Amino acid sequence: MFYNIINSEHRAGDRATVTNPRTNEALWEVTVANETDLNDAVKAARVSFESWKLLSVETRQRYLHKLADELERQRDEIHTPLAAETGKSVTKSVCYMGIGTIAKRHLRTSSQTWRLMIIHC
Repeated sequence: MFYNIINSEHRAGDRATVTNPRTNEALWEVTVANETDLNDAVKAARVSFESWKLLSVETRQRYLHKLADELERQRDEIHTPLAAETGKSVTKSVCYMGIGTIAKRHLRTSSQTWRLMIIHC
């Protein structure tokens, strides 16, 4: 079961079934966000950004490195459902996760790239 977390709180709500777009197989249920959830999530993100923007680039890079470590640690648990919900092969799913992890590692080690991403994204 999947659910939304907003500002460290689990949110209940209407449920929807996720299907594999390639096979139309029902996979699992998820909580569907409503307008209140969306507004609360945006508000929480804005509050979080205020403290995030005060961190040095190096500190942000350390956090991204920890995120990349965790994604790598849980790769096998993540890529199978990712493949199912996108209708892609497990091989492509693993590849996409690898690209994301490599990007996070690059940002961790390249302050110039990180600054360019902030400016252009």
